[in-house]
Amino acid sequence: MEKETANILDGAHELFLKRGFKSVTMDDIASHLKVSKKTIYKWFSDKETLITKVVQRHLEQVQSMVCEICSDQKNAVAEMLSIGTCISKTKQSVSQNIFYELEKYYPDAFKLIEDHREHFVKKLIVKNLNRGMEEGIYRDDLDADLIASLYIASTNHLLEHGLLLGSLTDNPLKQLFNYHLRGCCTQKGIEILKQNKPKPQL
Repeated sequence: MEKETANILDGAHELFLKRGFKSVTMDDIASHLKVSKKTIYKWFSDKETLITKVVQRHLEQVQSMVCEICSDQKNAVAEMLSIGTCISKTKQSVSQNIFYELEKYYPDAFKLIEDHREHFVKKLIVKNLNRGMEEGIYRDDLDADLIASLYIASTNHLLEHGLLLGSLTDNPLKQLFNYHLRGCCTQKGIEILKQNKPKPQL
């Protein structure tokens, strides 16, 4: 990726997270980056294209982060807790109405998020559930595909009602996360969960 393009995406991303997508103009982004609008339009034909690229890049970065975390965890519970902490950190600086704005005004970008949930996140949870069952720390009677679908549906519900943002020390995200893990864990898994309680995010 061209350095100039990356700088534009970084600057736009920063403004969008702070103020939301709808209120930020191309003039705001140009002023923030101390460049001309012509420079931005050299790489992005319009604001919607820029937003779609920002969302796409953000999701790719999140996926890369999560995959790195998954490769370095000693068991399924530790893996899920680490993933949850990572994801919660990415949400703490997000404007409350950002998902609503994407869904209402920028459907192409919102579709990327839906695809991310339905494919990457679901696959991740299914893999984690199967790992936990093999390790004997999740119940062996779980339908991994169904449980993953239920978890995603629950997070979507929280998202639609503006309740998903925050850390693992907040409700209701904490409640959903604990409900999922405790419902899946065997006694051995619950003992591991107690030893690996997520710490408050600063």
